Amino acid sequence: HDGEAAAIALATEEGWWLLINEERPLMFARQRGIKAVTVPEFIVYLYQAQILSYRSTLAKLDGIASNTGHRVMQAARQEFLALAQSRGDMERGEVK
Repeated sequence: HDGEAAAIALATEEGWWLLINEERPLMFARQRGIKAVTVPEFIVYLYQAQILSYRSTLAKLDGIASNTGHRVMQAARQEFLALAQSRGDMERGEVK
């Protein structure tokens, strides 16, 4: 799509990280050496860094699901749930 193409071009030109929601442009960017991360991966990173709570992370992932690629969302949710389970946040209903 035009938006992804423009974002990839700008990230290439400026040497910026690319934040993206779709798997195909993500792979395209990474194959060209562009530093790229998905929006769901970034949300999970914020949870891992203890910037977001369990509930906030879950709400943010739910909020972007409708405009984010299925595989991208599935991978992020699996990582998030594994982290939450290892911390015991799912049982406690962790809130920060």
